[in-house]
Amino acid sequence: MEQCSCEEHSIEEYAGKLCISASRLSHLFSEQVGITLKKYLTLHQLERAFQDLLAGKRITEAALNAGFDSPPHFASTVKRMMGLPARSTVKDSEFLKVY
Repeated sequence: MEQCSCEEHSIEEYAGKLCISASRLSHLFSEQVGITLKKYLTLHQLERAFQDLLAGKRITEAALNAGFDSPPHFASTVKRMMGLPARSTVKDSEFLKVY
């Protein structure tokens, strides 16, 4: 799987490439996909972080590699979106290992 630099992903950057406003891009994306572009980009960051964690990297390294501002930001995002602490999500979740 090709790795990306999650810092490259921003709504403003994509909107600029498409020559439309960020709000218009967000509206079109959510209309077509069913979730907001911001939530999609956050899910992408989580995916990247969990790939690193399952590869044996520490939480701090995985969080920063995925583009989170800090490990606590990653932890609070995991808790908010998955309902579990980041540490137990990786340790106790077999479904992450299937991916």
